Amino acid sequence: DVAGDGVEAVDYLYENGILIGVKAPTADSSGLFDPDAKIIRGDFVKMLVSALDITAEQNGLTFSDVPADAYYAEHIAIAASLGLVNGIGHGLFAPENYINNQEVAAILYRAVENGILKNVSLVAGDGWELNQMEPSSWAKISVQALVASGVMEGTAEPTADATRLDIAKMLAKILQTNLESKAAPEAYDEVLVVVHTNDTHGYIQNEAKVKAVADYYKGTYGSNVITMSAGDIYAGGAAVAHYY
Repeated sequence: DVAGDGVEAVDYLYENGILIGVKAPTADSSGLFDPDAKIIRGDFVKMLVSALDITAEQNGLTFSDVPADAYYAEHIAIAASLGLVNGIGHGLFAPENYINNQEVAAILYRAVENGILKNVSLVAGDGWELNQMEPSSWAKISVQALVASGVMEGTAEPTADATRLDIAKMLAKILQTNLESKAAPEAYDEVLVVVHTNDTHGYIQNEAKVKAVADYYKGTYGSNVITMSAGDIYAGGAAVAHYY
């Protein structure tokens, strides 16, 4: 029951155990995801904290409407300790209320700003409006940043309840970006290229040829180069190394 650009997002979350369907697939039939259904605030926080595999020392912030034995209580406490959620005021969290688009945006934005999603960068939005509807003042920066960064769709209404498909797309986008960036090699200011040659009857052992290779790497990558030649194993040529 999911089509279009939502299929990849739902598949990613399902395969990683982050968001399951309402009916599991079988050998004879596809599963059901119920993309238009809503998600309550407690479930979303539980989902995000579990997906990020984060823990935190509780800072004592509690909500009077979150029972200590509720299945999402620990996750809400962790999120509150890390500054991801603040509640709705008066010591309440409203865990059973449906979460809306701007609330999702605010939580994800804080996860980036607080360094929990360390490998995600968001760009600032500027003067943008969601479907001609302004987000609430406390959520405006978050919503604009997520839309400008391609995490949130610009056609979503900020105060509308987020659907399971809306949340799947946002979560998959930001989690995949975090994972891909985390796996990318770290950039270094200085690079050293090592070029090794093994000469056979003087075919490669030519200083001009080796220097040309070194010049290519220096010119293309701005790197330092060490060339090492094992020498001619038949004619007894000496091993030699040069630094460029």
